[in-house]
Amino acid sequence: MVTISVVMPVYNAARFLPQAVESILNQSFTDFELVAIDDGSTDHSYEILAEYQYHDPRIKIHRQPQNKGLVEALNTGCQFATGEYIARMDADDVSLPHRFEKQLAFMRNNPEVGVLGAWVDYVDEHGLYPGRVWHPPVSPWVIKWRLLFGPPLAHPTWIFRRKLGESLGFYRPLKVEDYDFLVRASRLTQIANVPEVLLHYRFWSQSKSTVNAKTEAPTTASIMITQMNELMNGELSVEDGVRLYYLISGRLVDCSLQQVMEYANLIAEMYQVFRKKHPLTTLDQREIAIDAGVKLLTFSALIARRSPINALAVARKSLAINPRAPMGFVRKVIKNLREKRASV
Repeated sequence: MVTISVVMPVYNAARFLPQAVESILNQSFTDFELVAIDDGSTDHSYEILAEYQYHDPRIKIHRQPQNKGLVEALNTGCQFATGEYIARMDADDVSLPHRFEKQLAFMRNNPEVGVLGAWVDYVDEHGLYPGRVWHPPVSPWVIKWRLLFGPPLAHPTWIFRRKLGESLGFYRPLKVEDYDFLVRASRLTQIANVPEVLLHYRFWSQSKSTVNAKTEAPTTASIMITQMNELMNGELSVEDGVRLYYLISGRLVDCSLQQVMEYANLIAEMYQVFRKKHPLTTLDQREIAIDAGVKLLTFSALIARRSPINALAVARKSLAINPRAPMGFVRKVIKNLREKRASV
C-alpha cells in the first residue's frame, strides 16, 4: 500500500502525455503509484505509457479496449488505487515538483479536510505561460459558499482521502462529475485549497473544460438549484438555475428584467441566510460579501442599458452587502464583464 495513488485518465493524449507523466515521476514526494487508465486511445498514448512503465514500476497501466468516457475511466482508476490518498491528474497538465509534498503535509495537519485542491497557472497548447492564474478560495466556509454556484477547485489539483471517495461511490455519470463529487463530499467533510500554484492547467481547444462548456450548463444548473433550495427551503426550478448560471457568468440569456430583479433578491437573501447559518470568521464574511457583491454588480451591468433604474437598484444591493467596495473595484468588475461579453 502506497501513500498516494495518482489517477490519470488518458485518451489520445500523446501530444502532452510525456510532460504530464514526467511531472509526476519528478515529484519530491516519492511514495506513490501512478494509475494510468488508457481509455481506448487510438494514438500512441499506450505505447508512451508502456515505455515509462518499463523504466519505473510505480506506473500501473489499465487498458480499456474501447473509449468508455472520463467518468468510467476515473472510477476504474479509483477502484484500482491502493493509496491512503487519491490524487487527480490530467494527461495534458503539469504538476509542479512539490505538489504532493505540500498537499500531503496539509492533509496530515488538517484531518477535518477531506478534499484539497490548489491554485493553478494556465498554459496553452504551445506551452506558453500567459500569466493567467486562478486563485480559488482557500477557506472551507468560503468554498462552501462558492459551491452554491459552481466548483471552486480545479479538478486536476485534487487530492482526497480514499475512504471518503469510497463512501461516496467515487464519481457519478454526470457531465460535471467534479462538481457533483464536491457537493456530495461537502456534506461529509471540509474542502480546502492550498494557497499556492501547484499545477500548470492546460487550457486549449481540445481540453474537456473547453469542449463541454456549453453542454454542461443544465447539469451544473441542476446541482446549483438543489443546493439553493436546501439553503433557502425554496422551490426553484432547473430553468431558474440555467438563467442564474448564465447571469453569474455574465450573459443575459432568456431572462426578463423582473426575473433579474428576483434573482438579485435571491442572491442577497442567500448571503444573509448563509452568514447566520455558519460560524464564519471576519475574513470569511469579507470574502463572501465580496463574491456576493460582484455577482450583483454583474447583474447590474447586464441590465444597465435596458433599465438604468433597475440596474441602480441592483447596484445598491451590491453596495449594501459590500459597502467597502471602492469605485475602482466596481469599474474593474464592469470592465471585465464588458470584455467577457465581447469575447462570447
